[in-house]
Order: sequence, then C-alpha cells, then structure tokens
Amino acid sequence: IKYNLLIQNLERSKDHWNIEQINDLFKSNYKNINEIEIKDDFSAFRKMLQINYGRAPFFKECRQLIENILSYENRNLGMFLFNSIKLMAEYLGFETEIVLSSEIEKNNDLRGKEKVLQICKLLGADEYYNAIGGQALYDKGEFLNNGIKLSFVETNMTPYKQFKNEFVGGLSIIDVLMFCSKDSVNGMLDEYDKLKKIVAECEKSGVHTKFIPDYNSLIPSRPYTEDLMGLPVINIRYVPLSNT
Repeated sequence: IKYNLLIQNLERSKDHWNIEQINDLFKSNYKNINEIEIKDDFSAFRKMLQINYGRAPFFKECRQLIENILSYENRNLGMFLFNSIKLMAEYLGFETEIVLSSEIEKNNDLRGKEKVLQICKLLGADEYYNAIGGQALYDKGEFLNNGIKLSFVETNMTPYKQFKNEFVGGLSIIDVLMFCSKDSVNGMLDEYDKLKKIVAECEKSGVHTKFIPDYNSLIPSRPYTEDLMGLPVINIRYVPLSNT
C-alpha cells in the first residue's frame, strides 16, 4: 500500500523521485491502514503525471479522475484508498456495491483466512474470489468445508500502445487509463483465465458449454468462421467475391 500510489510509475519518472521521498509520504510505523495519515500534497506527483503523460490520448479525462482522487479531504489512508476505488469504479461504469470490512460487525481478533471466512458467512457468500497470489495463502478444501467455493482469478496482461515505446506491462492502472478508452479497459478486465478453467471442468464432467458474446450487436444472425493463418476468426460480413 505504501508504494502503490507512486512507485507504479517510477520506471517512467526516475529523475523525479527517490525512495526516501516516497517513504516520507506515509508515516505509518507499521500501523493499521485506518490509523495512517497521508503526509503529502501530491504536487510532485501531479508534475510527474504532466511530464510523463501530458501527450497521452486520454490524459484530460484521466487527469480529472486523478485530481478528484488526490483532492479528497479525508487524509486517512484507509478512507483515501476507499474513495479512490469508488471513484475509479464510477469512472469505468461499475455498479458493484463496495463495502468497508471495518463497517461489518465481526470478530476483529480474527486474522487471515479465518477473517475472510467469517466475512463470507456474514454476507451470505457461497463463493469467494481472490487474486492468483492468494494460492499460497488459502486452501480450497478448507473453504469448501465451510460451504464456500474458493476461486482464483489470474489477469492476462493485454498489450496496448504506449506512445512509440515498446510495451511495458504491469505499470499501473494510471498508465492503462492514460492510453486506453473506458470501453477498452472494461474489455481488458474481462480477460482472465477463470473462463478456461470453467470450460475444462465442464468438458471433464461431460457438460456441453455455450457462450453468449457481449458483442452480439455486431454479429449477424448467421455468422461464419474463416481461417486466418491458422487462427479461427468470426466474419461479420459476407462478401460473395471475397474468395475469387
């Protein structure tokens, strides 16, 4: 958390930041996230954005979003990050309700998976999704014994154009938003490996799978597939003389 906001673009801004400056932004002393106060006005961060992204195609829209995030009056780190997630979700058109775990009445002495399991039960959840890194922390069998299916989502890093530079993936959501439209970003968020695992499980169990494409408005009632250098492609327009 301490480095998430600024070090994400350190590769692009080596000349404007050093580790000591970043460390000084948050005086945490290993406190809980809701006990940390932000000690910075983000003026240098704003300058870094202008220098590195001023010519990016979606700089204007993204800068307004970031400005709304940085100008949040509550400097408590927990609330600051909560507000940033809410604003980001609104920007991308999400309607998912976001709840602070601190607002849920629970046993605050619990830690790790025990805390996650209790929150799932309190919210009536029967499936819990975690980032792929959680495989080292959580056991599917243990969750299943508690009536909860545990699923891990592994994001696929989709390349996108970054000025004329060679693509560098995993920089930050800021980098993605600066170079990609909202629709493109939403498309990227749908690209993860869970679908392949679901299909594999269905095939193993003899279950026939069908897909409803979210781009059906572009596809005619009877589309057909063609081979493009070994890749199957959906053709949305029939041209009678295309093969002559």
